Amino acid sequence: MVYVGNPDHLSNVRFVITLDSDTQLPLGTARRMIETLAHPLNQPRFDAAGRILAGSYTIIQPRVSPTLPSTSGSLFSRLFADAVGIDPYTKAVSDVNQDLAGEGSYHGKGIYDVRAFSRVLSGRFPEEWLLSHDLIEGAHVRVGLASDIELYDEFPQGYLSYTRRQHRWIRGDWQIADWILPWVPQPGGQRVPNPLSWFDRWKVFDNLRRSLIPTTSLGLLIASWLTSPQIGWISTLVIAMQLLFHPFAQPFTMATTRQGLKSFSFSKVAHDLLRTVADAALLVHQAGLALDAILRVWYRRLISHRGLLEWTSAQVTHRGAPRRQPLFVASLGLASLFSGIMGWAVQRWMPSSLSMASPWLVLWFLSPLIGWLLNLRPQARQKQFLLPERDLRFLREVARRTWRYFSDFVSDDTSWLPPDNYQVSPQNRLAMRTSPTNIGLWMLSALSAHDFGYMTVDQVVEKLTHTMETIGKLERYEGHLLNWYDVQTLTPLELATCPP
Repeated sequence: MVYVGNPDHLSNVRFVITLDSDTQLPLGTARRMIETLAHPLNQPRFDAAGRILAGSYTIIQPRVSPTLPSTSGSLFSRLFADAVGIDPYTKAVSDVNQDLAGEGSYHGKGIYDVRAFSRVLSGRFPEEWLLSHDLIEGAHVRVGLASDIELYDEFPQGYLSYTRRQHRWIRGDWQIADWILPWVPQPGGQRVPNPLSWFDRWKVFDNLRRSLIPTTSLGLLIASWLTSPQIGWISTLVIAMQLLFHPFAQPFTMATTRQGLKSFSFSKVAHDLLRTVADAALLVHQAGLALDAILRVWYRRLISHRGLLEWTSAQVTHRGAPRRQPLFVASLGLASLFSGIMGWAVQRWMPSSLSMASPWLVLWFLSPLIGWLLNLRPQARQKQFLLPERDLRFLREVARRTWRYFSDFVSDDTSWLPPDNYQVSPQNRLAMRTSPTNIGLWMLSALSAHDFGYMTVDQVVEKLTHTMETIGKLERYEGHLLNWYDVQTLTPLELATCPP
């Protein structure tokens, strides 16, 4: 968390920025988030009933994009990381809710007004109940989506990590299913009228609907294959079109756009079709995953009353993925068993449906192999390039001559700061000024000199200690070093005396 205010006195903290441990906060983004929420038009305002008025916000949710290294680090991430709009938790780019209703959804990475947040939500929810708190909190306090402010999040590097995260999200969504009802639970066990609008209740319901898509799709296919070939063909076509929507969206858009074919990419279409094949092959596993998550929620809520806050961080999941890989692939073998049973059932009761069911059954049977491939991590390749002896000697001479500049000119006479340059012609002259760039280069060069064997560790520490003592004496502006200093007097230089 990033506090805006005095964190030693939480009553004086106004804003808090919340991030996951694998979320990157680019330079200047925190300032823009603070400016957006602090704007007079965005600050939370309350009505007579204590609810946040429309047009004001307690939370600002920035745009969240996957980092470039994480989207290309494995076969799984290269295949699944670019489906913008499929995963609402990590790809909040534009939001229909924000565009139409002026209210976005909170995804756990943003900035919130502490006082308004506490005023609305204190004593609002039962203890040890909310696993996925983001959506339900945002529905109570109003969220504004700032799509021009961007954060970067790590995308899972394997199908195992992806499914464990998805399982946790589904459990979290079903644990707040009560908030689509007229009466909702409160601390102490009592129920009160639901304060959420119908629009916010729809967002909760939509998450539940989304989690049931794999299960209902699988159930529709099975029922139609065993009922009637005509119904089977229609159901198979509907499910196939649902999976093929993303691959066909780009060609359709290009075909209906003036000069759209100029940006047509066969490789992009092939990539999307391969993603569709993987989705179809993993449909059985995805359906089982959703059912397991939903049944666990109801068992824990109604019977055991334990484990509702079960949580495994992304880092722990990522580190433990290789160890869990054999058991995970073995669990995917249940899809192969299911495929064989379904093939036998269709052949016995509805042989005419076997032709339409065969492609699906083959993909389901191969799902352990596909899951294993999607969990593979690229092996780091160790390549050694041996330079000729002549080139090595040349590079070492360049390194030694470069270090000689600092060795000769950085001393007590220059306050242990590097002079800007040494002019040889037309006269020997040392520029007795320095800049933060020069100082940084000198400090890096001292470390490199140790690596090359020019100085011992004690010598490096001694020289850099002198430099740090000098830096502590330099005049600054709001904590930042100025552009130029005289290395002898340590006074800042006016622009007129500095080089262009």
